[in-house]
Amino acid sequence: MIFAVEGDTRFNVVSWSLVHEMRFSLVFPLMALLLCRFPRSFVGLSAVMYAISLAILPALGLKPDYLIAGYLGADIFITLHYLPCFGAGMLAALFVMRNRTIRVPTTAVVLLLILSMAVPRYVHDDLALAIWGSLIIIASIANARFAAVLDGKILQYLGRISYSLYLVHLPVAWLTFFLLDDRLPLAVIAMVSLLASAIFATVLERCVERTGVQVGKVLLKRQNPPRERVQA
Repeated sequence: MIFAVEGDTRFNVVSWSLVHEMRFSLVFPLMALLLCRFPRSFVGLSAVMYAISLAILPALGLKPDYLIAGYLGADIFITLHYLPCFGAGMLAALFVMRNRTIRVPTTAVVLLLILSMAVPRYVHDDLALAIWGSLIIIASIANARFAAVLDGKILQYLGRISYSLYLVHLPVAWLTFFLLDDRLPLAVIAMVSLLASAIFATVLERCVERTGVQVGKVLLKRQNPPRERVQA
């Protein structure tokens, strides 16, 4: 996936984002270290990377929306384009962890959500939209009412399977429509597709994502065994 280009994502079109996310995961430790120690430098470097990508991508003949290029050289600059967007999410996470006592009024969160219906219509810059989304997340977490809604079982479940659902929904939909076309009404096929996608996503989340997290924790414990307490 790290070296994938446009032709490698034909089977599952949404996997174009997974390519950039895989590359992001390689530099994430360095970005996290820079963010925690030098947040201002992190913001400045992200802005420089984004400016470079905006200058080079059109010169390479690529036009928005930037998904995945036909050759690796150009595709690397698309990854560079999205790294600051990941950085916006990292900044939001750091802000929430370091400012847990901040509270945002309900009216402010509602206003942000209402504006969100119009912002994507008039704002087409990827980094600006990432920052806007991060602000909504921060505001929602910092409001007791919205935080309680987000902690609901249904939303928690959808949140857990959301990434797997994103990856599998398109192939499952194609397969469902291929097998059931002309046999069932379109609305029924769509419902079957949604249900099947949720089932597949749940299996992937439990067998792949959750297992991967557990393996990661085991490896970290082996690399950093707990220190024995020294008795006075």
